Amino acid sequence: MDTPPPLHIVVASRAVAPQHGFGGLESAAAHHLRGLARRGVRVTVFTQPPDPALPPPEDPGGLVAWRAIPYGPASSARGPRLPLRRNSIPDRLLHYGVFARALGRAIADLARRERVDIVHAHGLTGAGYARAAGSGPRAAGFGEAIRPSGHRAPSMRSTARDPRLAAHSLPPLVLNPHGLEEFQGRNWAKAVAYAPFRRGLRAAAAAAAAVIATDRAMRADVARRLRIPPERVATIPNGVDVAGLDALVCPERVRALRERYGLAAAPLTLATVARLERNKGLREAVLALGGLRDRLPPGWRWLIVGAGGEEARLRALIARRGLDRHITLTGPLGDADLHNLLESADLLLVPSLYEGSSLAALEGMVHRLPVVATAVGGLPDKVRPGGTGFLAPPGDPAALAAALAAALDRCADWPAYGTRARALVAAEFDWATLTDRYLDLYAALLSRRR
Repeated sequence: MDTPPPLHIVVASRAVAPQHGFGGLESAAAHHLRGLARRGVRVTVFTQPPDPALPPPEDPGGLVAWRAIPYGPASSARGPRLPLRRNSIPDRLLHYGVFARALGRAIADLARRERVDIVHAHGLTGAGYARAAGSGPRAAGFGEAIRPSGHRAPSMRSTARDPRLAAHSLPPLVLNPHGLEEFQGRNWAKAVAYAPFRRGLRAAAAAAAAVIATDRAMRADVARRLRIPPERVATIPNGVDVAGLDALVCPERVRALRERYGLAAAPLTLATVARLERNKGLREAVLALGGLRDRLPPGWRWLIVGAGGEEARLRALIARRGLDRHITLTGPLGDADLHNLLESADLLLVPSLYEGSSLAALEGMVHRLPVVATAVGGLPDKVRPGGTGFLAPPGDPAALAAALAAALDRCADWPAYGTRARALVAAEFDWATLTDRYLDLYAALLSRRR
């Protein structure tokens, strides 16, 4: 009896760790394709070319093929050569639509040449594939959505003979919109700038067979903002590789990092891992900690790991508040340094104004850190008051200070909080479990299609 060929999943993402950095989307896409390959799934990844200064793309088990789609001025000989900060709003407005459309055409071409079972798109790349399938945005940029074609697909054998049906034969789309940042602008200029991205995500969602909500707390938001029926939303969190993070920890490296950042004498060390951008709520956290001077022990420290456009403003605010001795901006760190540094922390602080699934929270919880966080995005699914941490409303320094004060009052319970945090991640957010859930979703979609 012939062995059936392995499942073939196309993964589309603007960026993937490690070759494009280590943001939330990048890490989620990397874990996703790695988990599939470990289960014997054939994976073809469509993304932008790797950054030569970063580690090269991975090929777990020899099952991952990489297809590079140019992004930015390199994607068009006539494209403007403006000095735009990578992944800034102007950069995305100018280049993301061109990139997504080229990526969608390339995936459609592959699916017409060989068997592809599912296309799984992270973020706005789904808009390009929806357009290639004849059910996505049409105008310049992402444009306006048109009615989805559905998935009543004739066989590939018949469509190869009849090009008019080719678009309708393409494999079903699974869309993971991640944190819905495009819907979270807090000022009118950002809301206007994000309008094409919102249209693109809605068009991709309309064409998708399933749309992922990365946490239970976000399920209703996904359906409402993307204007799709709730029954088309599948809840599968972003997660972490618990065993992989454990393997990074080395006592000698922990000691070296404690010495590098002068933590040996610190009675309290807080840690935050975040891009230095406005939506991460770091200004509010500085104000909250500044208001707790009398409650914090002398010599307390807060380490902020990350880089971004808010760095100069944050440094100026920290200096004005006289907190230079206490707060250190470490810049970005590699995985090994980051996770050995978290071993030296006492409390994780996640003060975001809006958030998606928050891999940073999960990673801190693997290191048995209790968490003080804002109640946004998927954080309430992880940070459970009285269990794993403390919550505050977003954008309110006084409320965040109150949550931090409550945490300080319960410092004797932090070991128990940390133990429960670690157990929760291992049970619900480890990629070994999440990969099973994706495979179950793919099987259900393919069964329905047949």
